Amino acid sequence: MYEEVLKMVRTQDDATKLDDELDELLVAVYKTGDEFGRVMKGRVREVVAEVLSSEMRGDPGEQADYLRGLKKEIEGLPTMRMKLAFWPSRGFIERLSDWVKENVGAKVLLEVVREEELIGGTVIDYEGKYGDYSVSKTLREFKFTDEAGRVSDG
Repeated sequence: MYEEVLKMVRTQDDATKLDDELDELLVAVYKTGDEFGRVMKGRVREVVAEVLSSEMRGDPGEQADYLRGLKKEIEGLPTMRMKLAFWPSRGFIERLSDWVKENVGAKVLLEVVREEELIGGTVIDYEGKYGDYSVSKTLREFKFTDEAGRVSDG
């Protein structure tokens, strides 16, 4: 029912932005005149407005039910926190989100945090599980040998 809208929600920031737009629409749905249409055109991103317009039908009560249901669906999405050494592009976020959905088996919101100290790779925190797949961790664990073959910690 909400699949097309949820395809646009990849990150925690996306979810927050959409939630704000849905709140504005919920306030406007019962107002007289074309307040709902004005909010849809002026305060909701065009791509979101197009999808909502195609999915939402019926009287104001049915529209409000749809909007409340969508908000509840978004609030129920789990979040995966990912630390990266760089700010990813939107295209990278989309590919990463698709990969996570395919491998986790569910829609997951990404919360991306930039941490340059990682050098590369990622640190993931998801549903109580933690994984450090960063270059900095690999370098910390790397064992060096001197010319005589003695191991040192770097």
